[in-house]
Amino acid sequence: ESATRERGAQISRVITLAAPVAAAAIVALALAKPAVLALLYSGAFRPAARYLRWTLLGDYFKVAGWILSIPMLAASEIRMFLAADMAASGTFAAAAAVLSSSRGPAEAASIAFVLMNAVHLAICAVFARRRHGFRWNSPSKLVRSAGLTWCAGLVLVTTVTALEWNK
Repeated sequence: ESATRERGAQISRVITLAAPVAAAAIVALALAKPAVLALLYSGAFRPAARYLRWTLLGDYFKVAGWILSIPMLAASEIRMFLAADMAASGTFAAAAAVLSSSRGPAEAASIAFVLMNAVHLAICAVFARRRHGFRWNSPSKLVRSAGLTWCAGLVLVTTVTALEWNK
């Protein structure tokens, strides 16, 4: 019981620390995406910024999902890790297939990336709660705001992405 609470509190601390860093990095990339694409690749990649707006949002979900999936590996819960990965991959494939007729294949894949990472995060959060005592709102004074911190980052990333949508 005590070890479970401590593991859950540690996971919450990591989320609380990682969420603002991830949000800041993603916001910076969202604001500078055409320049970053030109710098890292070439000017010919500037049209890819249209898809990057989706994938950056998906990356925010991905960071939290990976933080929550690491305890699966640490506890040798390989079946659960693979099940989460397979469910996420299935979500990606299904969403990309369904959306490709109305959005085009590249944008469909970008949107599917967001959905895939959201599903992966949800599965990992449920597992971390049941197995490791993780709570988005921990009773610990130090990490009480893991859920609030993560949600604030999501609002920031979503807002900046929306403001920069057509740039």
